[in-house]
Order: sequence, then structure tokens, then C-alpha cells
Amino acid sequence: MSAQDNWERLVQGTSYENLPCPLSYSSDSRELQQAELEKWTQSVELMDEFYRRLGHMVAGMAGYAMLIMIL
Repeated sequence: MSAQDNWERLVQGTSYENLPCPLSYSSDSRELQQAELEKWTQSVELMDEFYRRLGHMVAGMAGYAMLIMIL
């Protein structure tokens, strides 16, 4: 979607600058992509918090390896 939004800037000075963008997204697709991006961002934040808390419980890679063996 970023390519479509920035098409003119991306193709400026190239042989494609007179061609319309070949990509097209409906407003529904854009809304869905935004919702998925928000979920992805939240999942990254949750995983970051999980690993941060795990780091307080397990010191170093040796401790992490032991945790994996237990699981």
C-alpha cells in the first residue's frame, strides 16, 4: 500500500513516471491491513514484555537453555 501511496515519488525520473500505479487497494483492504498492523504491533509489544520478564527470572543463555530443556 505504501508503494501505491508514494507511486509518483517512487517513479519520478524513471521511465515509469508517466504510467499509473498498477496497484490498487479498496478502503476495506486498507482498513483490514491497518487492523492487522495494530495486532502485529501489539503482539511484538507483548513478546517484548514476556522476554523482558523472562530475563529477570533466568540469567544468561545457560539459564535459558535449562528452561527450554524443562519445557
